[in-house]
Amino acid sequence: MFSLASPIVGIMQLLMLRLSDRGKTMEIYTASEMKEIDRITINDDREKSFELMKIASKGIFTIIDRKIKPNKKENILILAGKGNNGGDALCVGNHLCEQGYKVSFAIVDESDNLEKRSPQMRFFEKELVKKQVAVLEAGADDFYEAIKKSAWIIDGIFGAGFQGKATGFYKEVILALNGSHAKKIAIDLPSGLNGNNGLTDLAVCCDYTIVVDSYKTGLVFGDGPTYSGQIHVTDPIGLAKEKPCYQKKELLTEDEIPLLKKRKKTGHKYDFGKTIVVGGCKSMTGAPLLAGMAALKSGCGLSVVLNDEKTRAYTMNPWPELIVESYQEESDFLSHFDKCSCVVFGPGMGRNNSHSNLLLALIKRNIPIVLDADGIELLNEIRDQISLEKAKVIITPHYGELARLFRVKSTDVKKDPIYFAKSAAESYQVDVILKGAATIIVDSDSIKIHSGAESALATAGTGDVLSGILAGLIAQGYSKKEALPLAVHLHFLAGCSAAEQKTSWSTTAGDVIDNLNVAIKEIVHRNGTR
Repeated sequence: MFSLASPIVGIMQLLMLRLSDRGKTMEIYTASEMKEIDRITINDDREKSFELMKIASKGIFTIIDRKIKPNKKENILILAGKGNNGGDALCVGNHLCEQGYKVSFAIVDESDNLEKRSPQMRFFEKELVKKQVAVLEAGADDFYEAIKKSAWIIDGIFGAGFQGKATGFYKEVILALNGSHAKKIAIDLPSGLNGNNGLTDLAVCCDYTIVVDSYKTGLVFGDGPTYSGQIHVTDPIGLAKEKPCYQKKELLTEDEIPLLKKRKKTGHKYDFGKTIVVGGCKSMTGAPLLAGMAALKSGCGLSVVLNDEKTRAYTMNPWPELIVESYQEESDFLSHFDKCSCVVFGPGMGRNNSHSNLLLALIKRNIPIVLDADGIELLNEIRDQISLEKAKVIITPHYGELARLFRVKSTDVKKDPIYFAKSAAESYQVDVILKGAATIIVDSDSIKIHSGAESALATAGTGDVLSGILAGLIAQGYSKKEALPLAVHLHFLAGCSAAEQKTSWSTTAGDVIDNLNVAIKEIVHRNGTR
């Protein structure tokens, strides 16, 4: 029996359950989208702005008080920047004071011009003065002493709208915070992170982040998972999201992972599909083998690796269950695809435009194709020769491969991964899995983000494993809408399980394959089958 004592259960409770606290669907927004939603909601109504801030700060306080639960005898330092995030911080601090917490306040603003501070920020600052609460100014000696003496620090310096770099005065403050032993709680987003893409040179390294109303993309992309710690989300605060000012994107929750199909007890291997992996070259014979074995371990009935004749001579197959075949020319190549349910095309193939004719021939046969690694770039060779609108093609690039497809730099993709993933889907008429710490899934009518980050999967061959899992599921009859999120989640769970056994340092792609059975058991244990 699969036991709840399995280490993967604890991992998933941490990574997935908190996403489903508010129901089946959780939308996620860029910081730019949230700024526009705020603008539409407030509509130049200052009182509405104050009302939203009070609701938000109450929600933040409730999470601190009921879920994080600092000791009331310990010192809490509130750091408030000059913008609305600073106003939130001061208001939260006021709630904490009223409930008997030991709170001190500091304004983090390098300018002496009070008029540059937001109206909300100035209002709550004046309220503290009325109550004769001392407010420190960041940079003074007593400010750094307060950091040293605090057990908890609440970061309200920049907020989700920050873009650029923390330099000079702000850099000094953030370095001091990161050198502190205090537990740090960010409001909405750790200060220094870009709210759209999570990129940063320096940010506050937080133990907790309390997100106001809705997830921001900067929390899951780039360096977001490194700096955010445990994430909590407040209840909705009343923002006007019904206006079409944003592109709908959803975080995958556990409830949205498709169920595995029951296995037909009297089935034979062809009932569960045949996968063929086309790829490999002299220096990379292992990639297609990994994809082929991952397809088998995902439940596929038969898995074949198909090399060109020269590569076959160098291929050493470690798995007797895996069939390895070879071809000489295009006519011979197509003869291997009888009874084929799904193809993986590209792992370890190398950059060779001569393979474009093979890919074109497969697409014309209307076989579902998972296009991975070097095979992805071949789309540029064939896009003028065939319409992919009705083809069954899925591409599974990492950032570098997607950058090569668009002939841009990887850094360009990192700055706006959702844009590039969606553009690939629309431009090439394919479904997309853009691999990363947060994986983006784009199909014909939705954008979903799987937010689990596991460094064990950042090793050679794990992308080949994902393409094999995906093909194995499609070969078994799963629709693309089912197979895409299920493959990503199985891959992630198997990586977590492998890391638990082998450590994140020592996990290999083969270890991920070996733990697919654990991932499958976990999904069946949690959700059952259909």
